[in-house]
Amino acid sequence: MEELLYTATPTKNYTTLLLLIGAIVTLLTFTYLIQNKKIKSISGPYRQIGLLLGGLLSLIAFATTLFTIWHLQTIQPVKLYETYMETYHGQTPYKQIKRAGILNDQEKSLINSQIVIRDDHILVVEKRDKSVLMFAEENFDLKELAKQIQEKMEHSRR
Repeated sequence: MEELLYTATPTKNYTTLLLLIGAIVTLLTFTYLIQNKKIKSISGPYRQIGLLLGGLLSLIAFATTLFTIWHLQTIQPVKLYETYMETYHGQTPYKQIKRAGILNDQEKSLINSQIVIRDDHILVVEKRDKSVLMFAEENFDLKELAKQIQEKMEHSRR
């Protein structure tokens, strides 16, 4: 077993998950109050519409919560060893890496091309078998991770 040289620990943001759980609780409470006629001002067809909308929005919020939990579980740390790196796709020897660098992806306005709407930085690790590993700026310190990977690639080619 090789010695672990560097670990890029992802930063996970649970704010969206907490907001979704709050929305589910609020919607389910609203649906319960309408169902049991606790809100007297909502009656007749408005009560039925309220039940349908409350149930539908609760279902959508629940599905979104599940996908958010799944996304947070798939973000795993990147571990760099002397001869290979370990990611969510398994082990990749440095000799199989063709290039590694930070890609600047910009979305420009359709009306004025001088205005940048969104500016994302993505670490792209291109392997010799034409597969690609991508790491988002919101999860990792890309400059440090790219520097470490490039150093290990140069060292493995000597």
